[in-house]
Amino acid sequence: MLVVQLAARSHPGLAETEESCRYQVSSTAGRYPYMVSIRRAGSHEHVCTGILVHPKYVVTAAHCVDFESVYSAGRRPLVHIGPTSVHYTDERVEMMVVERTVIHPRWQVQKQQNSAFNLALMELPKPSQHQVPHVLSDHVHLRTGQQLSALGWGSYDSGPSLGGDIFGGLKIESQTFIDGNGCNRANLWNGSIPSGLVCGLNEIQKASCLVDSGGPLMLLDMPNYDVRRGDPKFDFLAGINIDGEPCGSPGKPDVYLDIREHLKWIELSIGADGVDK
Repeated sequence: MLVVQLAARSHPGLAETEESCRYQVSSTAGRYPYMVSIRRAGSHEHVCTGILVHPKYVVTAAHCVDFESVYSAGRRPLVHIGPTSVHYTDERVEMMVVERTVIHPRWQVQKQQNSAFNLALMELPKPSQHQVPHVLSDHVHLRTGQQLSALGWGSYDSGPSLGGDIFGGLKIESQTFIDGNGCNRANLWNGSIPSGLVCGLNEIQKASCLVDSGGPLMLLDMPNYDVRRGDPKFDFLAGINIDGEPCGSPGKPDVYLDIREHLKWIELSIGADGVDK
């Protein structure tokens, strides 16, 4: 069974807390400057996550910004760029109101959360000063079993405590990459994952409590498996979280849009400048 084959493989550089070697509170300022908290204007409520893919563009899930979605922050949300927590900002955090949103045209037809076109770009009113990661291109082969990293603001594997906050500080989680065929095995998603999507399964083999919609699956720069020594300019975006089972559901990988499938659309939408690959 695939779940058995995906045994936990530790990366010592991910450990920064005694509570769990699977997580790291992102206490190193500037390590993930491309992370974006997408918020409702007015209330500043965190709704989804986005990633800088260009100084003027943030990528996220379409259902995060489509006004017809119950999850939507709207097409002109407030964004916090580079925070280490959803609860506070400092001088490093850039705050902007999105200028316009471009939603993938094929999402407009389907509007299903597990659609392989659940993708949107948000144009910023001015270029961000934060480092932009590379976007993984289709010439890069990811193999099932390869270790990647998920970033998010969620809680640990048990979920938030009763009455506690759902979102908090930025954390990292090691996830095993599973290609589309692997995702659709009977003991995982049993054929329900459309083409163009991939999966990530954490080391406790449960649906992540850390990742939220739009959150990234990353190939991080990690010299000697120490993520803290990595340089964000050598990080690669591999996927965008669009779906998954409730936090802590056993044996259910998180579902990601394979960003390699959409590199051409992203570049056409951005224009001449393109993205770093």
